[in-house]
This record gives sequence, structure tokens and C-alpha cells, in this order.
Amino acid sequence: MPRKAADHKSYLVGSERTAMCSKNKAERASVKRNKVIAILVAVLLRRPRGTRRLQCTIRGGRARGAFGRVTSRSSIGMSQNSIATSEEKKKPENSDEQHSDHDNVPESEDSSSSDEEEEVEEVAKDIVQIPLVNSLIYRLLSAKVPDVPDALKKDPLSRPTAPLIDVELKPEDIFKLCEHAIESLKKQKSLLRIDNATLPLVVCGDIHGQFRDLRGVFSKMGLPYTQSYLFMGDYVDRGAQGIEVAVFLLALKIKFPTKVFMLRGNHEDRHTTMSYGFYDECMKRYADDGEAIGEKVFSAFMTVFNYLPLAAHIDGVILCMHGGLSPHMTTIDDIDKIQRPCIIPAYGLACDLVWSDPSADETRDGWSMSPRGISFNFGPSIVEEFCKRNKLDLIVRAHQCTNNDGYKFACKGRVLTVFTAPNYQNQKNDGAMLRISKNHKCRLVILRTTKKKKRQEIEDDCTE
Repeated sequence: MPRKAADHKSYLVGSERTAMCSKNKAERASVKRNKVIAILVAVLLRRPRGTRRLQCTIRGGRARGAFGRVTSRSSIGMSQNSIATSEEKKKPENSDEQHSDHDNVPESEDSSSSDEEEEVEEVAKDIVQIPLVNSLIYRLLSAKVPDVPDALKKDPLSRPTAPLIDVELKPEDIFKLCEHAIESLKKQKSLLRIDNATLPLVVCGDIHGQFRDLRGVFSKMGLPYTQSYLFMGDYVDRGAQGIEVAVFLLALKIKFPTKVFMLRGNHEDRHTTMSYGFYDECMKRYADDGEAIGEKVFSAFMTVFNYLPLAAHIDGVILCMHGGLSPHMTTIDDIDKIQRPCIIPAYGLACDLVWSDPSADETRDGWSMSPRGISFNFGPSIVEEFCKRNKLDLIVRAHQCTNNDGYKFACKGRVLTVFTAPNYQNQKNDGAMLRISKNHKCRLVILRTTKKKKRQEIEDDCTE
């Protein structure tokens, strides 16, 4: 009997040990679960072979003067060598053979200086685990990028828009995603207040349904698991994959609520999307499921868009919105008074935040009617007075395709326009993003659509 008792005791100890090991394995699996999406992004969005990260020296130019003005007026600490880029110091061997103008990720230039201190990006603390959201992110990231035919590679002038990335998105999944998105957006106010703990922050402008380029943004700048993002609206219309862009960003917003922030643009509106493509995209995409399904998908997105915040206040010194200032806004606290959900009215503060523009002619000061037929244009004195009253150093906005550079300063350097969609409607323009560090140093990251020499050749051919 003692022998059996000892065996029985030994058996119980072994069972407890096995249970403890199983518990430890489950805990380790739970810890790793939050990193699955991050690892997947790193693998699936690896920089394609042949693409290059351009290491550029910085030269002071017009943009440098603009930043210098901001720096001289406050303690924002923006680097004077933050914007204008020069040619590469050293050209890689056989770069013409390895690099294609139509790689999956646009060629990029980083305007950071070599002496800028590196910052450690903090891992997201609040990660929401919803099986549907994880599944959608997986599908959108694992979708294969179609190859570009050789005939189009040889003739960039005749190349159409980027080939579409086929992703299966069922209507019922979109309906459930929109419900989760509304619950997440309800927790935020009309004015987002992003503190220093969230920095560094990448600020992006218009996307306009360019899903392929949106994946390239995350490939270049890093994962939402560690890198914070602020998107300033215009996710749909004109581009061919507005559904994929909206679903992807909403899914990331739900999963990383403290790392991904979304603002409303003028195209996140029922009347605008009815005219510029997103309504037709929904109807065509789900035509086989019946006309009513496409209408319901479109309405589900519009309901979510009505909950989007309208502006963001970054660490007390930078104000971001899609459009611009408003004569109906004295302080930034007025934005918090806007009730959501709401539609974009034809007049008022909510309208101006998504529609107004800085005056193209800076000699034309004050307020003036916008040539768009809605909202206003504002001049340098309006911006100067507003920034002084609200203790702001810079206003960052989107809303305008800024020639070929992807960014543009206005109002004597106080307003910066950022446009992130490269090759927008086949215009061969560059895209741009703004990265704001913890000590408020700002640098622009440029997404090049073509090599500089090739770009010049294309422009010369167009002028002949």
C-alpha cells in the first residue's frame, strides 16, 4: 500500500506539472497572438527586390525657409534641413537593370538628416482582438499584386492606372465591420487630441482608392503595431479600390485604436461619393448579389463616415484637418462642439474643415470665396492670427494635389499641404507623408513614382 500511495502521489505531481506546462504554453501563445498580424505585414509587405531607399543629403530651399519661419516663432523644434532633397550621393551598381519604374512600392525619398536622433517606437498597448477584423486584415495583406505586362513597362506614357489587387470582401463582413467601426469612433470627440506619448506620428493625406499605394505606405513607414498614423480623409472616389482602402483602414482603426487615427474629408460624404465614383464602385462590385446589396454596402460606409472626427490637435502645437480654417472658428475648442454623427453641410464650420483652401495668391489676404463653389479661401493674416490665438506652430492639411511634389507650403510657411496618393489619376505626381517626432521635429517622406532621370525624359516627351 505505501508503494501504491507513493505512486499515486507521484502521479498527482506529474499531472499538476503537465497542467502547469500547458498553462504556460497557452500564456505564451496568447502573448504571441498579438504579434501575428505584425509578422504577417512584415513578410507580405517586404520591399521588392530592386527597389531602393534613397539616402539623400538635404539642401535648404524654399521649403527650408518656410520651416525656418515657423521655428523662429516658436519652440516646435522643426529641423531646418527637413524638406528639400538633392540627388543621391552614390548610385547603386546596375540600378537600371534591377529597378523598375513600376515596382509594387513607389520609390521613396526620406528627408531625414543623418544626425537626427533615432526614436524607439512604443508597442501598441491597446490591441483589440476580433476574429472578423483579423481575417479582413489578413485577406487584404495577403492578396497578391498582379504583374505589370512587359509592354507597359517599356512605355510609361501609355501605362494605365496600377493593376487592381483582387480581394474577396463579402457584404456581410462589411456590415459587421462597419458596426465595430462605429462603436470605436463613438469613443472619440470631433477634435482628436493626440499627446506626446503617441508620437512619433506619420500624417498622411489623400488616398483616393489607391489600395496598392496604401500598402506601400505601411511598407515604407512601418507597422501600426508600433508606428502611429493619422489619415486626413479622402479615402474613396476617383481611385478604383475605394472599398479595399476603407475596409483596410477601418479594420486597422478597430484593431489599433491608439495607433491609427482617421479624419473626415470632403469625399466622405454621400453627395460627393454619388458623383465621383464610390457609389458606382459599390454597385458594380456587388451587382451579382442584387442591386439592393450594393446600395446597402454604400449606405453602411456612409453611416461610418458620419462618425469620423473632423480635426486633430497634435501635442498642443500642430493642428491637422482635411480642408482648412473657417470664419466660424475662433478657437480649436469650437470643433468639439460639432455633434456627430453628422452630414457635411453646405455652409458652416463642419463644411469649412473639409472644403476650405489657402489662397493660391498670397497677396490676396483675408477671406474670399472659393473657386470650388463651396466654402472659403483664407490668406496669411488669417492663419497668423489663428495660430497666435491658439498657440499653434503649424497647420497640416490635405485636400489638394500639389503639382508633382506631394507637398506644398502656403501662408508664409504656416500651412503645409500633404498629398499621399502618387501617380494620382495617372498624373505622374509624387506622394508625400509627414513624420512628427516626439520633440516635434518634422520631416517629409516622398513617394517617387519614377526615377528622376526617367521623370525628366517623360516631361520632355510631353512638352515636345
